[in-house]
Amino acid sequence: MVNSLSSLKRGANLSPGATGAGSTAVLHTGNLTLSSGINFTLDLNNTTAGTGYDQVNVTGAVNINGSNLVVNSGAGLSIGNKFFIVANDSTDLVSGNFSQGSTITAGNDVFPINYADNADGGLVPNDISLTLTAIVPEPGNYVVGIFGLGVVGLSLTTRLARLLRK
Repeated sequence: MVNSLSSLKRGANLSPGATGAGSTAVLHTGNLTLSSGINFTLDLNNTTAGTGYDQVNVTGAVNINGSNLVVNSGAGLSIGNKFFIVANDSTDLVSGNFSQGSTITAGNDVFPINYADNADGGLVPNDISLTLTAIVPEPGNYVVGIFGLGVVGLSLTTRLARLLRK
């Protein structure tokens, strides 16, 4: 367990995985302070903390002062998947927000950020979670869909015109 992560400097990267981005783990620490200019990088591959996604387990205060949340989401995620990225076993509430505010988009995945969630089912909602609520299609898929609708519409119009001529 790290005693405290309150002395990270601007430009620092916090990634709980053993080798940083690309690996997942649970990092145990005392107080956690993530200030502006610090990147908090997480890998989300499935809903098992430590082996499927990164988590920081905090005993103490959690202060998020405009740091940047960076999410690398895996391919097998589903709508409704929830990730407790900061689990605080103390009674301290989360103070502040990430620079993204209340929502982060990672690739095509949209995650609301809940700064008052409850990972352990206790009385104090003092954990931070992300829940996958939308998967935005690639822009190319819109073009294919619109083209397909246009072809169907043209076909129906042509068929209707032939029927009206008879």
